[in-house]
Amino acid sequence: MKHWGVFVMLILAGAHLSAQRLWLMEGDTTLVTSKSMIEFSAHAGWESNALEREMLDRMLFGGFIESDLIERQAERMGARLRAGAGYNGALRFWFFRDSVLHDTPWAWQGQVQSVSQLAMSAPGDVYRLIFQGNNQPEFTGNTAHFDETWVDYMAYQKFGFGMVHKPTLSGFTISAVNGQSFERLYLTSGGLFTSADGDSLALSATGNRYRSETQGGIGTGYGVGAALDATFNLPLKDNQGFVTLGVRDIGFVTWNEGSMHSQIDTTVSFTGIDIGEWFTTGSASVPDLSDSALTQTTAGPQSRWLPGFVFTRLMHRINERDFFDITMVFRPVNAYLPLFSAGYHHQVSHRTLLGATAQYGGYGGMRFGVSAEKWFGDHWFAEVSTDDLFGLVSNRGRGMAAGVRVAYLIQRNDRKPQ
Repeated sequence: MKHWGVFVMLILAGAHLSAQRLWLMEGDTTLVTSKSMIEFSAHAGWESNALEREMLDRMLFGGFIESDLIERQAERMGARLRAGAGYNGALRFWFFRDSVLHDTPWAWQGQVQSVSQLAMSAPGDVYRLIFQGNNQPEFTGNTAHFDETWVDYMAYQKFGFGMVHKPTLSGFTISAVNGQSFERLYLTSGGLFTSADGDSLALSATGNRYRSETQGGIGTGYGVGAALDATFNLPLKDNQGFVTLGVRDIGFVTWNEGSMHSQIDTTVSFTGIDIGEWFTTGSASVPDLSDSALTQTTAGPQSRWLPGFVFTRLMHRINERDFFDITMVFRPVNAYLPLFSAGYHHQVSHRTLLGATAQYGGYGGMRFGVSAEKWFGDHWFAEVSTDDLFGLVSNRGRGMAAGVRVAYLIQRNDRKPQ
C-alpha cells in the first residue's frame, strides 16, 4: 500500500489538458452568467517507455530487483530510455459578471499555480551498466556510450491575471513566475571502455551541469520570470463542436547570481592490478587511476525557458449525446515525442459526461485513460481522470497518472441544465 500512499500525496500536492469538455459541449450558458467561479485542479504522474511501476517502487522504497525484471526493462527500452514525471496544482478565478472595458463578452480571470517537471533521456547503455554491469558480451572489448544523456528538473510558481471570452471560454493569462529550483545535466559525449580481458577501464565524459542556488521548497525564490497561458476555442458550424489551439507555460525564468554552471571534461583510466606480480614479489605497482580530470564551476545569473508546450484539439459531435476529440501535444524537450490522443465521450445528461481516451507518444508509448465530469446542484462541478488506467492497477504499467478538478460557481442564476 505504500506506493498508493505516495501517489495520493502527489495528487493532493500537485493542469490537466481536459479543459472542461462538458462546459463547452453542454450548450448551456448558465456557467458564464454567474457572478464568478473558483476552481482547484491538480494533476500528477509519471511515464516511461521502459520502466515499470514495480521497478520504480523497488528503486524508491527498497526491495530485491530480480534479474528477469531488469532484463525486461532493458528489452523494452531498446536503444534509448525516456522518462518524465511531474505535478501541476492550480487555483483559478473567473469574474464573469464584470466586463472588460464595457465589452460584455469579455471577463477577468486569474490563477495561482505550482508546477514541477522532471524529464530524462539516456542511451540504453546507461541503464544496462547500472543494473547489469559492464561484464556483458556487448561491452567487453567495446565502449558503452553515454552520448546525449540529458536530465532536466524545474519547479516554479505562477501568479497570473488575464481575460476570458465568455461565449467560447477562450482566453489568456500573463503570469509573474517565481523560480523555486532547477537542475540540468547534459552530457554531449561520453563512454566507458572495457578491455577484452577485463583488466583495464577508460571512462570519459564531456558536458555541462546547471543548477539553482539551492533546491528550495515551495514559496522560496531564486529566480523571477514571466509566462503566457492561452486557449482559443473556435466553434464549429451548427454547434457541432470546437477546434482548440492553446499554449501553456510559454516563458522564462532568470535565476540569481548564486546559480552554478559546471563544465565537465573528464577522462579517467584504471589499468588494474597484476595478481601474478603480487604473488611473485609480494607487492604490485599502483594502478594509473587518472589521466586527466577537468571540471570548471562558475557562479552567475542564468536564464532558462520554462518547460512549456503547444496543443491543438478537435472536438466534434457524433450525435446529441456523443462526441469525439483528437488532440496533439508538442513539447520541445529531448525526451518528449509528439503526443497524439483520441477520445470518445458520452453525455449521460447535460450534467454528466463520461469519456475514454487512447494516447501514444510523450515520454512513453501507448496508454489508455478514462474521465468523468459532473455538475452537482447549481454550484459545484467536479472532474476525475486518469491518463494511464493500466498503470494505476498493474505493476507492469510503465507509468501512472491521475487528475482532479473541483469548481464552485458563486450565485449561479435560475436556469438549470436538464
